[in-house]
Amino acid sequence: MEKLYVFGTGNAQAVHCYNTCFALKDEDEFFMVDAGGGNGILKILEEMNVDLSHIHHIFVTHEHTDHILGIVWMIRMIAAAMKKDAYRGQLQIYCHPDLTETISTLCRLTLQGKFYNMIGERIFLVPVEDGEKAFLAHHANVIVAIVPGELRYEDADGNKVVAAVSNGFVEMINNRAKLFCLSVERPEEIDIRRAQEAKERAEEQLRQKQSIQEYHMNQLALARAMTRLRVTKNL
Repeated sequence: MEKLYVFGTGNAQAVHCYNTCFALKDEDEFFMVDAGGGNGILKILEEMNVDLSHIHHIFVTHEHTDHILGIVWMIRMIAAAMKKDAYRGQLQIYCHPDLTETISTLCRLTLQGKFYNMIGERIFLVPVEDGEKAFLAHHANVIVAIVPGELRYEDADGNKVVAAVSNGFVEMINNRAKLFCLSVERPEEIDIRRAQEAKERAEEQLRQKQSIQEYHMNQLALARAMTRLRVTKNL
């Protein structure tokens, strides 16, 4: 059974309780949301018997100091545990795309190089877009519809894979994820010039007077083209 651990309920100016942050516990693992505004989170975790070695996923909601500064301390302590072989696996920190650079800069300016350098090695800042869906191990059974977008996953060897996918659905049953869609394209399989032309063509069509059906078809064509261009940006 999942359990909710509330570490703090205070706002940015609270002095009698810690800033709002919490975690969901599923078996021995914790999914943490925010870390408050300082190293007070470390004392709270100790008092609530939450072992850092069982925190592998943290979601940062936004950039306010009372939500983000504690993340620096989490990275500092977990990186130190990694160096001592007291932490297994990776730490994934999910946040808005604009926040990845903010968190990285804070860590670069305040942490020793040996800890900061763990970012990108075993600690990863993972940007998430509005409307994204993510599935972690042992997710409840679910079937979800998907629209054209970017698929990211990690294979059995730990390699991160990115692909552009079309409409379809994803099925998470008995801890196994299956994707059903019309097309899946890896970056190296995409013709960037054709994708750019398709984007411009769809944008031009959307500027024209058209039926509702034509409008939705061109919206879909634009979404497909923009997805293809997005997944090829690092080529």
